[in-house]
Amino acid sequence: MDLGGRIKDLRVRDGFSQEALAGRIYVTRQTIINWETGRSYPDVQSLLLLGAVFDVSIDEMVKGDIDTMKHELDVYRLRMWCAIIIAAVVLATVCGVPLYVLFGIIGLIPSFVLAGFAILGIIIIDRIAKRHCLPAFEEIVAFVDTGKVATGWVAWARRHSGFVFVCVVVVLYLLGFVFGFLLEPWMDSIERLIG
Repeated sequence: MDLGGRIKDLRVRDGFSQEALAGRIYVTRQTIINWETGRSYPDVQSLLLLGAVFDVSIDEMVKGDIDTMKHELDVYRLRMWCAIIIAAVVLATVCGVPLYVLFGIIGLIPSFVLAGFAILGIIIIDRIAKRHCLPAFEEIVAFVDTGKVATGWVAWARRHSGFVFVCVVVVLYLLGFVFGFLLEPWMDSIERLIG
């Protein structure tokens, strides 16, 4: 982001020292240094004060930074939803079998709720990826690296990664059911060991 450079240019243009500017917008000199070097970013109130001191609008001050901020927010959301999906799938799989064995079909309700969160996360991640053209970028990078265009199953799976993930989750659930049915005859022995 180039806001730090923009603040420095405006400060120099108007003949302010870092200390003088800090005093006018009620922050420390170190805060101005951090803004100008890009170590931190001013909050909205500070941006408004900077705009008033330099007689420029916030739009003029942040120029190209809005796109960068949106990108950073999408990266944050992507990481957050990936963590939610992984946690939901692991919890649903780990809890699904024991709860099914202990409570029958009603014991699967928490697993279905967790699976719903995972599917919601997949949909959100897929939208973020499409907004940033990530499947196309991946294909371009693969072509530049290997000189080959991905075709067939690999290309289809890359473009529909959300669907492939949902299929994997469904297969894991089916394996969990099979595992639960296989454990059911030995449940008395397991309960005696636990209790």
